[in-house]
Parts: sequence; C-alpha cells; structure tokens
Amino acid sequence: MCGIATNTKPKKQIEDRFSVRIPQLNYAPVMIAKAFANDKLPVITQQQSDIVQLYEWGLIPKWAHGADAIKKLRAQTINARAETIFEKPSFKESILHQRCLILCDGFIEYQHNYKQKQAYYVQLKNEQLFAMAGVYSTWNDTSTNQTKNTFSIVTVPANDLMSIIHNSKKRMPLILPPNIEKDWLQENNSSAIKDFFKPYPTDFMKAHPIDNAIGKLAANKHDMFLLDKKEVVKQGSLF
Repeated sequence: MCGIATNTKPKKQIEDRFSVRIPQLNYAPVMIAKAFANDKLPVITQQQSDIVQLYEWGLIPKWAHGADAIKKLRAQTINARAETIFEKPSFKESILHQRCLILCDGFIEYQHNYKQKQAYYVQLKNEQLFAMAGVYSTWNDTSTNQTKNTFSIVTVPANDLMSIIHNSKKRMPLILPPNIEKDWLQENNSSAIKDFFKPYPTDFMKAHPIDNAIGKLAANKHDMFLLDKKEVVKQGSLF
C-alpha cells in the first residue's frame, strides 16, 4: 500500500514538466504527505487538465454520508487495486469518468521482516517528477454545503524492486511513463483503460532505506532528507 508520498520540486519545475500552470500563488513543495492524515498532493484531473490542484488523499464517493462512515471509508480508499477498480462501489464511477495524475517525486514503502519493518524512499533513478495514476471524486456535504476534492492512487502488482521492498503484499503505485500520462486522462473505454495497468520497469527506479521515524513526522517536515542515504544496489537479480 502506498501511504506516504513527496513532491519536493518547486512550482516552476512542476509547471514545465507537465505543461500546466499552478494557480496557487503560495504553492509550496509537499515534503511529506500522509494518506491516513488525508494530506494534500498536487493532481491534474480529467476535467481541468491544464492546471494543477491540491486534492486530499482518501477518496470520498459522491454517495457517502455520515462523518463516522466517511472516516472509516477513507481509510479504505487510500489505494484502489487495479484488479477490482471497475467493480468496487467507491471507484467504479471514477475510473471511467474521473481519473487524475498524482504528481510526485518519491514515495515511502515498508519492508517487513518478522516483527520488524524498514522504511524505504523510492524514486526514479533520475530523481525527477513522475505521475501516479489516480481516480478522484468531488463530494458535497449537504449539511454544511462544503465541497471536498479527494483522490485514490491506483495500485498494481509489484515489479522486481518493489517485490523486495513491499514484500508483505507485493504491490506498487501505478506509475505512468511520461508519453502516456495524458492518455490516462483522455481514454474513455474500459478495455483501453485496463491496458495501463502494468508495473513500472524496475530499471528506471531506485530506493534507499530511511529512518522509520518518517512515519511519525508531521506533514511537510523537511528533516526526512537528513536520514540514512544508503542505496539499494542491484546484485544480479536482487536489489
């Protein structure tokens, strides 16, 4: 499960990379975004593909109601499994009509060994921005007339690197190659959408272990990058 992500790049770099604009004058890099805190990450949506917006992590379907029920539901909509996304009530409308790009430059995943775990920071080898495939929803609270824009990250079976790191469930975010990012926003055929559901190639990714205290840091703390920088290196078929 992908539950912590980063986007440390400045506004101009994001705009240039994705050929979009960020309307927020006070936009700041997202150092640490946590799913279970419903933190925000920059997204590009199907409906407004020329701008970047900040959406909350943990999708709220349009039909959801009741504060307690929604809180419980959001803990279950952090990620959306590609294998069941067309059937799940929370996602089946969004996967057809409300897809998005979630803009990141890294994410944290845990490796489990017996009762211990080790956090890893995962990036592209060039440490540049990339887009995770996502689905989103706009939910209106009729009691307060407030609107929440929320998203979920689509996940697929892990590649070789992520199978070693996320060794408990062997999953990874659906990372889109740059040449098909906009296609993810434009496709409207379910069979064609399913063609996107492939793990990103291991050869373009890297990871290094970091202090497990990352899980306790508050959103947008800058000190995660003072942690251990030891690389995971390829040794034959292992990493």
